[in-house]
Amino acid sequence: MKRNEFRDRAYKTFISGWGVVTPFGFDNEKFDPPQPPTKGSQEGVPWVRLTVRHQNTEQISLGPVGFRKFEHQASLILQIFTVPNTGMKKSDELAQLFFEIFDEDMGRNDVFGGESSYRERGTAEGWQMSEARVEYTYHETR
Repeated sequence: MKRNEFRDRAYKTFISGWGVVTPFGFDNEKFDPPQPPTKGSQEGVPWVRLTVRHQNTEQISLGPVGFRKFEHQASLILQIFTVPNTGMKKSDELAQLFFEIFDEDMGRNDVFGGESSYRERGTAEGWQMSEARVEYTYHETR
């Protein structure tokens, strides 16, 4: 599986599992997020952004071109934007749904999910932000 194939599979898996829970966007794609709540308001629409970040690649087998196996590492990162001063319950729920969606091999036997993490990041630009992350390893033959 090539990098773009992995990204496409991650996006399709997310769309299928997420449905219409909140508005969502993908990294570096056009998206108009909801407006942040006005200062002091507790009204607002939470939203999320999914990012795929590729990391290390390692050759794991020898052979002629077309038969060598490579192992890629990638992170799926969900940035979660919720209304400030309303607690962390909504953010926790959205992170849990993200983990449930990606607690699988994405329908392939050459994609392996691994550790996950969740961090509260604080407020910025009128939103409370949290970040959920799932690490993946996948193989490519080239």
